[in-house]
Amino acid sequence: MEQRADKLSDRDRKKVEAMIIMEEHNRDVIDKLVSNKSIHSEHFEWKSQLRYEKEAETGNENMMRIICSQLNFERNYGYEYQGNNGRLVVTGLTDKAYMTLTNALALFKGGAPQGPAGTGKTETTKDLGKNLATFVIIQNCSDQMDHNSLGTNFCGLAQEGAWGCFDEFNRITLDVLSVITTMIKEILDSIRKRTGNPNAAAPVHIADAQFSAEVDTGLFITMNPGYAGRTELPDNLASLFRPVAMMVPDFFAIAKNILMSKGFQKNEELSKKICTVYDLMQRQLSRQDFYDFSTRAVKSCVLACGNIKRKEPN
Repeated sequence: MEQRADKLSDRDRKKVEAMIIMEEHNRDVIDKLVSNKSIHSEHFEWKSQLRYEKEAETGNENMMRIICSQLNFERNYGYEYQGNNGRLVVTGLTDKAYMTLTNALALFKGGAPQGPAGTGKTETTKDLGKNLATFVIIQNCSDQMDHNSLGTNFCGLAQEGAWGCFDEFNRITLDVLSVITTMIKEILDSIRKRTGNPNAAAPVHIADAQFSAEVDTGLFITMNPGYAGRTELPDNLASLFRPVAMMVPDFFAIAKNILMSKGFQKNEELSKKICTVYDLMQRQLSRQDFYDFSTRAVKSCVLACGNIKRKEPN
């Protein structure tokens, strides 16, 4: 039965908004493949997309495995229940970040998105976890953290096979970073040994615990370079993480997709106006701390537009 958009329940509206955002990205991908004349499954444009494929017949009718792949990265679909929690708008920057992070996992390294505040470092990591149906735990780091609390975190993540995203990782003090480097290296080495041979003996020793890390485990850190109270990562720790430069997000694509999901038909025209206004404000207004024209500000404005549209559909 057809249902008017302004009569949708909050739950159904979230579903529809997430589907519009994802389908819009799929349409952009298809347009790109057509314009680049990518007609073969081995073409880079196709291989660089995050894809889902059913595994060849296993002989067990009750078991179906889905493989998530991108370039040289392959992993089993996680089937982790995510809930109805919305999706991130996928821009060109997001696509490149996905590629770098999945490549880091394929090389048995961690991922390290870094860049200014509000560029989507944590959200991109979370959304990649949603794409693979993997449980992602966000941990805000501070200079109060010691090697015992971080070791406990690593033990839990590695035994569960979940992803850990450690925000503001470079706020942790240098002496603690030096100690946890060994822990992270042991976990990554254990994953490397067990990939392709789940029964391989690859023990990890952290404090009094001894275990083998699950192959689906992922370790990610985000960093804001150039802020006060931040330390440089030691070279041996930095080499365990693949850096991802998150710089300027595509405001136009973000505003357009969110406006489209909120039911605006002239989404392209309106998003141009919004981006122009915010760009002008950033250039013209004084450099005060309380002026913020980052992604968060643009998104708040667009969400407010959606709320008004819902109250006044016409």
